[in-house]
Amino acid sequence: ILGETPDIQYTFNPPADELFGQEPDQLLLNKNITPEFRLDWKAQQQNLLASDEQINISKSAYWPSVGLNVSAATNYSSGTSAIGFVDQMTDTNPSVSAGLSFSLPVFNRFQTKNNVQLAKIRKQNTELEQEKLNLSIRLEMKQAQLEMETAIKQKDVAKAKLDYARQAFEVTEARYNVGSATYVELSQLRASRLSAENEALQATYDVALKNIALYYQRGSLTEK
Repeated sequence: ILGETPDIQYTFNPPADELFGQEPDQLLLNKNITPEFRLDWKAQQQNLLASDEQINISKSAYWPSVGLNVSAATNYSSGTSAIGFVDQMTDTNPSVSAGLSFSLPVFNRFQTKNNVQLAKIRKQNTELEQEKLNLSIRLEMKQAQLEMETAIKQKDVAKAKLDYARQAFEVTEARYNVGSATYVELSQLRASRLSAENEALQATYDVALKNIALYYQRGSLTEK
């Protein structure tokens, strides 16, 4: 496929563990599954706090309310040239008024009671959404952990296959050098070794990607 002769030596160097941090395989597998770092969980908590505040706002309609109004005016006119601007604003018929209002809720067709009940229902819906999100996050994180464990096992299998393929090639190469193995056998084992090196490299990268995915599901991707 590459257009090269089979006797060319190929070397595949797997990425060093330092590229992905120390011991990336086990970083989060033993940590508890909690949604506290997820931004969507934090947003849902804020929604719950907002629903509590909405209940308090609705209940505030039960209490009397006091209002204060203050206004100021003047008879300023641009057509009056005999009196200057400052004099018109301060000396010519300036007026100031203030008012105080007091409202006592006695009967409002149960509107306040209905608003409070609606606010409580919204809070219950928000709590249900929070529980649903909690289960969803835990499921996503558990799935990421299981995929990480699977990737680690696949990496171990790939490394074992690579060790076997290298040893088999070395033995057959030694036999070929003394004339007890054919070139076809040597070429087949060389191809098997190259395939095993490729699988080991892919498995190493897969572990790194699954590790990053686990950080992502946990909501702490910035730690990587």
